Parts: sequence; structure tokens; C-alpha cells
Amino acid sequence: VEIKDSGVEWIGKIPCHWGIGKLYQYSEMSNGSTPSRVKPEYWENGTIPWMSSGEINKKKIRVIDGRITQEGFENSSTKLLPIGTVMMGLNGQGKTKGTVGILEIETTCNQSLCGMIFNDCMNPMFSYYFLDSQYYHIRGLVGEGKREGISVSFLGRYPLVVPPLKEQQQIVDYLDEQTQKIDKTISIEEKRIELLKEYRQSLISEVVTGKLKVTTDE
Repeated sequence: VEIKDSGVEWIGKIPCHWGIGKLYQYSEMSNGSTPSRVKPEYWENGTIPWMSSGEINKKKIRVIDGRITQEGFENSSTKLLPIGTVMMGLNGQGKTKGTVGILEIETTCNQSLCGMIFNDCMNPMFSYYFLDSQYYHIRGLVGEGKREGISVSFLGRYPLVVPPLKEQQQIVDYLDEQTQKIDKTISIEEKRIELLKEYRQSLISEVVTGKLKVTTDE
């Protein structure tokens, strides 16, 4: 395809028929909040899912561990986010800051997470994959320090590539298929590594306890 300069240095060239914009132009963005911890009536026997920052590392978020009550929900500024919302961690010195996930369940969230509800021009899964690819760049822009978080206003100005919707879906389908293959390979290799670790430990134990004789030839 014919390509053009995107006008964004780190994105480089893109197909001529693709657009480029800012996140705030294509999504409704907001962070959540935490109901007062000193009020047990906001938390005890809660039924409304409430997502903490660490749960962003689940990536495709199907299960939420935390719960708040209806009273807690009504007395905080957190919102109920729909399925398909793209989430990003705003703070944290570890992996959390800049990490993206996508909701497969309705939930509220804390103030260290940003929820992005994309409009009809954007496929949420495409937006998720794009922002996932920008993880290190976004972290680099705000710094690695513990106090240097990402603000919603900063994130809103971040560039976004905008292919036609049909191409967005084609890209999502391709990446879903390929990443599933890679994840399967990773799982197999992780199991092999675990077996090798078990064999290593067993070998050491058998040799040092005399169950396996070591000869000079060996």
C-alpha cells in the first residue's frame, strides 16, 4: 500500500488511507475512585465489582476480586464501566504503570486506573493492541519513578492510529490468532522448564544422598 508520514516521530509512516488523532477524540476517558475505607458499610457484603490497580495485569479481565456496596458506589465518584472498556494503569513503579487491559465484565475501578470507552470509529480490541504496543514508550514519556504517574489529561493527548473499521477487525483477528499460538508455545515451554527444574532438584537429591552412584567414568 501507499504510505505517508504520520506526523508522529515514534509511529513513523502509516498507510495513506489511515488516519491519526488523539485518544480523547475517540474515547470517553475517566479514572475511578476508592470509597472510604473507614466506612465498613461501603465494603462489607458488597456486590458491585471494584477493580484494583494490580488486576490490570490480567490483561483480558474476566474476574474482579474486589467488591463495594451500592452505598459505597453512591458515595464515591467511581463509575460502572461497560464490557469492552480499555483500561490502563496510571501509577506504579513496577509493571502496572502503562499496562493495558480490556474488560470482559462490567466493573468500577480505583483512581489509579483509567477507563477508555471508545466511540464507533474504533474497535476496542484494536485500541487495546495499539496501546499495548506503546507500553514502553508511554512509560518513557512520564519517567520510571514511583511518583511520576500518568494523568488522564496526558493520556488523552496521546496519538492514536485510525485505520478503517474493516481493517481494524482484520488486524484484531490476525493478532488474536497469532498471539494465541505464541501464548500456547510459551505455556508448553514453561511446563518444560518446570520439569527440568524438578529433574535438576531430584538429581541433586539422589546424588548427595547416595541413591545414585557417581563413577569416575561418568
